[in-house]
Amino acid sequence: MGWSASLPRRGGRRVAGRTALITGATSGIGRATALRLAGLGATVVGVGRDPNDVELLSTMHPGIVGRCADLMEAGQRQELVASTFGEFGSLDILLDNAGIGWTGLVEDMTARQISVLVETNVTAAIDLARLAVPGMLARGDGDLVFIASVASWFATPSLTVYSATKHAVDGFAEGLRREIAARGVRVHTVHPGPVATEFAARAAGDRPGEIGEGGPARVGPGVDPSRVVAAIEKVITGSRSRTIAVPRALGVARLSKAPGVRRAADILLSPGARSLAAAGEQVARNAAGSARR
Repeated sequence: MGWSASLPRRGGRRVAGRTALITGATSGIGRATALRLAGLGATVVGVGRDPNDVELLSTMHPGIVGRCADLMEAGQRQELVASTFGEFGSLDILLDNAGIGWTGLVEDMTARQISVLVETNVTAAIDLARLAVPGMLARGDGDLVFIASVASWFATPSLTVYSATKHAVDGFAEGLRREIAARGVRVHTVHPGPVATEFAARAAGDRPGEIGEGGPARVGPGVDPSRVVAAIEKVITGSRSRTIAVPRALGVARLSKAPGVRRAADILLSPGARSLAAAGEQVARNAAGSARR
């Protein structure tokens, strides 16, 4: 995958000279986007939990500044946004990309596992937006990009709680857009289907977000992350708020909210819920390189 710079399409907004804060930037979609935006001339503050991964990210491009943070900690979220404004003078793009999954039935989850998913996928996303919005509104410009999921539109067994968190993110983005769009700040959601990253591997095991032991992690099945990066670039160089599915054809999943379609899905999926959950767990175990115990 190449990272050579290119200009947005005619009439688009430039990336060069803007400051972007990207969570979950040390792997997968986050890292690919950090490299792309830095290649286009942005200053990228790339956030991750592991110091070694953050240090490696910082060496990949001179336009990337790595930051370590645990997004489950409110104080660290506040410091992250404050230091970005303080060091670079503005925060033009917030890409809320950090997120984790867990595969299995709800009845097999612990309260702690549920809490980790909600804190990481929902609470951190909302709080970072809360912290970033005042500075954007003061300038009358900015882009908030939330990586949601096709699962936010269509929930399936094995991803029930993950789907619920992404549904919450989508709902928050919708409400926030109606609060601030008229004041110059755009709010976007990008909804990928399966993407070839370590996400599946991190959904295995007893600790959401942690790749289990037993072998090296492999990327799971799905589209190349570059397709999600292209969607992110499209929304931040546009002039209005956008909602995009990746691949675009998966946008049809939004129709599943129609009452008749929803009822049909309930009837079709419920009898095979255990089999679907087991299949999802197997995909995660295969990517993690270990069996879940």
